[in-house]
Amino acid sequence: MNMKCFFLVFVLFVFTSCNTSKEDSAEVINFFGYPESAEMIDFKKAGVGMLTLVKEIDIFDVANIPVGQIVSVDTLGDDILLADIKQNMVHVLDRETYRYKTSIGSSGKDPDQLHLAFGALSWNGEVMVGNGQGPYLFKSFSPEGRLINTYNNTEPLSWGVAAGDINNSFIADSIAYVVKQVAENGKKVARYRLADQAEKIKEELVPVSDLHESLDSATMTKVIIKMFLLKSSLGNGFYVMPSNKFLVNNYTMDGVLKSSINLMNIPLLKTYVEQIKNYANSFFSSVAISFFSSVAIDEDDNLYIPAQEILAYEAFKKGMALNPEDIDLFILSINLENKSYFVNKLESGTGKALAPLKVFDGKIWCYDYVKSQIVIYQLPKI
Repeated sequence: MNMKCFFLVFVLFVFTSCNTSKEDSAEVINFFGYPESAEMIDFKKAGVGMLTLVKEIDIFDVANIPVGQIVSVDTLGDDILLADIKQNMVHVLDRETYRYKTSIGSSGKDPDQLHLAFGALSWNGEVMVGNGQGPYLFKSFSPEGRLINTYNNTEPLSWGVAAGDINNSFIADSIAYVVKQVAENGKKVARYRLADQAEKIKEELVPVSDLHESLDSATMTKVIIKMFLLKSSLGNGFYVMPSNKFLVNNYTMDGVLKSSINLMNIPLLKTYVEQIKNYANSFFSSVAISFFSSVAIDEDDNLYIPAQEILAYEAFKKGMALNPEDIDLFILSINLENKSYFVNKLESGTGKALAPLKVFDGKIWCYDYVKSQIVIYQLPKI
C-alpha cells in the first residue's frame, strides 16, 4: 500500500462504495467498540447540495502572517477569532471582510504569552483562550489583545488537557468543559468553575464506558484519539463524539447521559467503516485509527462531519495512486432530532483533509491539513 493510500485510509475519512450485511455491521460495531446500549436510528436522506468555495486563506493580509494550525473558530461581535496552536496566537479577523485585524498572545512575554493555545472562545464580551501548558489553563483578553485575567490552575488535570484536539472545550455560565487525557483509557471530560480568577475543578464527566469498551491492548482501534465537545444551541446540554467511531452521546451540563446514538445506519458511514475494519485486520491491526479530524455544529444542532467516497475502489484496493476525479468529496450534515442527513458535496480536487470548525452566517469554516489553510464554503439551502 503506497503512502498516499495510507494517508487516505488511516488519517482522514475515505469513504467506499460497497454492500454490507447486518452480520457485517454487527461485527464492525463489536470490532470498534461501540457501546451496546447506543441506539441505532434509520436516518433519512434529506438531499444533496454543492458547497461553494468562498475564500481560501493561507496568509493573513496586511500582517503577512502565514496560517499555522487553526484548531478553533468563534465569533465575537464583528470579529472572528482563530486559535492557532502552532504559532500560539489567536488571530482576529473582520467578520464582514475577513481582513486581518490583530493577533492576541503574540508578545512572547508573560503573562501575555500563550502555550498550546487549544481554543479561543467568545465569553462575556471577552476572548477566552485555552492555555494548555503552564500554571494557567485559561487566559482572557479584550478583542484588541489586552490581557484581562489569568486563571490560576489550582488543581491541575492529571495527564493534562488534550491540547490540539479540535472542538475540545467550551464555556457556559462560568463553567469550562475541557477534554482531559487519561493514561489508561483515552479521554474524559473535566469541568471547571471559573471564579475569583482561579479555576476550581468540579467532578469529571463522561465515563469512558459511555464511549467505548474497556481498552484492549490487542485492539488499539478502541482508543479514542480525539474527542469533540459540541454545545447544544437548542437544549441545556452538550454532545460528545469520539473520533474513532460514528457515535454521538448527548449529556446534560452536569454530565447525565440523555441519549447515545450510533450513526452506523447511515449507508455512507456503514460501508466506510466495514472497509476500514478490513484494512485494520490486514495491515495495521495494532494501529489506532482516527476516522475524522473534527466535527462542527450549527445553531440548529446539525452536526457536520467530513467525508469522502472512493469512486475507483478497485484501484484503491490494489494500492494504486488516486487522482482527484477518483474521489467524491462531501461534508455530511446530520440532524439527530429529525433523524435525517444532508450531503454537502465539494468540487473535485478541493479540501483533501478538511476539519470543519464553525458554522455561522450561512457558511462553514474549515481547516485543510494538507494545504495548511483556512477554507470557507457557502452552505447550500436545504
